[in-house]
Amino acid sequence: MSTVRWDKATIGYEVPAISPPDAPMIALKRRAINPAIAIKWSDLLSTAAEVDEREALATFPKWLPTLHLRKRLERVSIEAVGSEMWRDGVLTLSETQHLVGMLSSGKSTLLLALLFLLIRPGYDKRVVVIASDTAAASLLVARLRAHGVLKATVISSIPNRAEHLSAAHWAAGGMESDSKLLAAAAMTESLGIACPLEGYQSAERELISRGEMDGETTFVPTLREKPCHRLVAPQKSKRSKTETLDTRDLRSCPLISMCPVHAQQMSLSDASVIVMTSQALLSMSPDKSVVEEHMSFPELFQYTADVVLIDEADSVQQTFDDHCLQDASLLAADSGAFLPEHQRLMANSLQDRLGGQYAKAVTVRWQAAFSRLQGAVALAYHFILRFEKDLLWTTRGQPFTAASILCDLWSTANPGENEERRAYFEQVAILASSLYSEVADEQDTQDTPQGLTDDRLLAAHAFLKPIQRELLERGTDSGEGSPLEKIAKAMNEGPLSMFSTSAQTGQSKLRRKSIPNDDTARSRALGLALLTNVVLSTFGYLVRNQPAVEDDFKLAPDSIFNTARRFMMHYGAIIPRPLYGTVFGLLFEQGADENAGGALKLVNHLGVGRYLLTNFHRLIQKEGQAGPHVLLMSGTSWAGGEAADASPRYDVQSPVVGILRQPTAELQALENSIYEFVSLSDTPIPVSGCPSDVRRDNLRRIARLLGQSNPAGTRLEQKWKVLEQSWGAGSLINRRKALLVVSNYRDARVVANALMTAAGVKHTVYCLVADSVAKADGFAHEQAKEAEAYGQNLVLLPRSRVETFGDAPDGAILIAPIGPISRGHNIVRSDGCAAISTIYFLHRPHPRPDDIQSIVGCVNRFTMEWINKSRPGQDSISTAGKTFERKARFALDDGFALRRSFSIMPARARTQYSWDLITQLWQTIGRGIRGGVPVYVGFVDERFAPQTFAGNPNAETQASSCLMACMRTLDTAMHSQEVRDLASRLYQPFLQGLQQLFPLAKRG
Repeated sequence: MSTVRWDKATIGYEVPAISPPDAPMIALKRRAINPAIAIKWSDLLSTAAEVDEREALATFPKWLPTLHLRKRLERVSIEAVGSEMWRDGVLTLSETQHLVGMLSSGKSTLLLALLFLLIRPGYDKRVVVIASDTAAASLLVARLRAHGVLKATVISSIPNRAEHLSAAHWAAGGMESDSKLLAAAAMTESLGIACPLEGYQSAERELISRGEMDGETTFVPTLREKPCHRLVAPQKSKRSKTETLDTRDLRSCPLISMCPVHAQQMSLSDASVIVMTSQALLSMSPDKSVVEEHMSFPELFQYTADVVLIDEADSVQQTFDDHCLQDASLLAADSGAFLPEHQRLMANSLQDRLGGQYAKAVTVRWQAAFSRLQGAVALAYHFILRFEKDLLWTTRGQPFTAASILCDLWSTANPGENEERRAYFEQVAILASSLYSEVADEQDTQDTPQGLTDDRLLAAHAFLKPIQRELLERGTDSGEGSPLEKIAKAMNEGPLSMFSTSAQTGQSKLRRKSIPNDDTARSRALGLALLTNVVLSTFGYLVRNQPAVEDDFKLAPDSIFNTARRFMMHYGAIIPRPLYGTVFGLLFEQGADENAGGALKLVNHLGVGRYLLTNFHRLIQKEGQAGPHVLLMSGTSWAGGEAADASPRYDVQSPVVGILRQPTAELQALENSIYEFVSLSDTPIPVSGCPSDVRRDNLRRIARLLGQSNPAGTRLEQKWKVLEQSWGAGSLINRRKALLVVSNYRDARVVANALMTAAGVKHTVYCLVADSVAKADGFAHEQAKEAEAYGQNLVLLPRSRVETFGDAPDGAILIAPIGPISRGHNIVRSDGCAAISTIYFLHRPHPRPDDIQSIVGCVNRFTMEWINKSRPGQDSISTAGKTFERKARFALDDGFALRRSFSIMPARARTQYSWDLITQLWQTIGRGIRGGVPVYVGFVDERFAPQTFAGNPNAETQASSCLMACMRTLDTAMHSQEVRDLASRLYQPFLQGLQQLFPLAKRG
């Protein structure tokens, strides 16, 4: 009998004596050149016509909406931008190309037409499509198979397979009754979950070891716990079961080639179309049963894919960046936090084996380090909570390391800007890293740290080295000669005087008001720096060495920390590493309860994720392998371009080679759109920047005012009447629907409940919710999680079905967060025109004070600029290194500046924020302009334009109104000789709308 062991239990499996076919291996084809693909527009049109012909047949599945692809493609117009991509009716795909187009200009149409053409006979290309979610991927594959493309497959993760399967069934359940079963069958064909090995097991499966299952009689493994590659073959050893379990070798299930769970991977060898999400692309890897080498999917596609098609490229860029940024909990209420989870698993394993693990020296060393981490984390909490006021400057809403604390302490004690100061700053950073190595169990630790040359800092190192270890033993002990007392004295008159401000004048002390000046408070910050070193270095040791003890302590191999290690194994040699190492630092998040502590997280920045997006065609070019051609498309992936103040998150750093132009008639219709500020009471109502309870009270007030009825109807109904007079009779047929935009799902629920109460039967109120909430019965589920339940008469609209809002009755209102509603959803009438006619922004979008993404966006953008513009041999390594470090510091500062209050942002950060805001607002407004129809846009939050809401529009400036800043940013771009055509093609209608808001503002 073979076995599989998890922390819950160790179970036995009977492996049948059969010989299934071998898994089809993927051939890795070498190619030095991937020839460009020339596509005649006439061929695209004829392909689209063939698609329409097949979909018109009586045998074509009726549950699939017809594409009318030829008619849609005829509306698409391409304009080349300084490239050979489009010339004389021929579209050429070569390497990575960036194609942009205004919202509703036909990007998805072109993508579908290209896909159908590339896989037809004569082209015979292997295509990878990046989909927005697995449900969309399943739908596309179902359509391809309905067209006879049988070698098309979805690739999705096995641990999440059950969720994907449920989502597909659930999506099919929303269709007409006679189509549900057919749709479900087609959409789930690639989402198998049946395990054939389970079919060979007896009803009474042997529990070799119960683990956490004492008192239970059965163990039903989830898909995450299946034995795919974790079978432990029995040996002839006569030792006890408990001992033998740790000496057996893992092997793969012999039935894997015929397993429905692995059918997706089995089809990789000859698939003509592979559809997967950007998350799956990065987090998954080809199964080892089908590829001989251990590699990632991006690396595999360098050999097997001819073309990669990516829509919403700016959204994919964010996914890639975010995937490389991991904030993993060391201690938190979250399940799976490192310390409590590992404590639990280790306790179970020790009880199970009675300490048999300690026969190995590596397990003893690993547990000793784990105990040291526990002590260091406990002391770090003690410092943060006990000395809260003295440490807020470094712990509030931002990651911190020993280097960041020491450098801040030193810089405030030694103000100024010159070359000598910069060199000394580097020495302070080396001091911090040398103290890190003292507790990192490094084998080559030396008494004199390498690179530390300053005599004063060498003395500081010699002083702090024993103090760092003493701090772990005595903590904040206030007795004679305590570590903190020693540090304070050393700051005042000893080897740490370079970190003291006692010798400064009053003027220099005011430079950073938030950092304390007295040596006692500063000594506490330095103590926290030493503890941070212990936490980060010990944690690094534990993660590096966890594979050696996983089996002994039954540690979960799929924890986020091992995921980070596997990520670096796959991508460490492919994508650029972060500027300041992989560890961004520790992040402390204060708990809501004053008596509680908070969550201590480790922030990992594993790499520059966006590099994959713009360099996918040449990831292993240095090995002589040419990758696939890549087509990037989006309506907002150009957001400033090469400008230094472009959007750090949305702008895709690949030259635009083509623009999709919208038909002139549709552009003229958009000129009738109306933008205005919405004042609902005599007193302006602020939302953004308010404390959460005040914000939600104000949102409730806004909802009540919008929904209150009088003889003329509610405010929403009155606006539709005015719009019909303005746009003409019949202009709002099946368009009397409104979208109210907030910042998150919880705020959406608050607004929906208040609006439903105020409006009564006047409006049908829809509230957008995550699919998981809707499927779990939103009322009971959310009532248990939050204080405010969903109202009984609300219509909970799952995110995956948001497009069905187009079929809602007139007068319907949808409340949705800006993130989910702004991307990839066509909420339209039967004629393809937008069903939503009015959009109200109730909340000004703004980065949270603790937002890490803005920092990573700036750092990654700078890194890509450096890579794209640098020329080997142009400067010496020393000169290039110094320039890189100086500019990298500016990029980091830009990221922190984006988290400040809008009114005090520096000019550069304000423009970067404006580009970010432009893309979010314009994408959301896109829900109301599909098909070239006008839309009404109302801005309700007083923070959009405080002076205008206060009755002083002439006093409004770029520093007070984010919308005026957006207008100035777009106006500047459209008066730039280099980018004006591109900016106007993408954003001219939005600029015209913003200009309606500020009629008295001077034009650029």
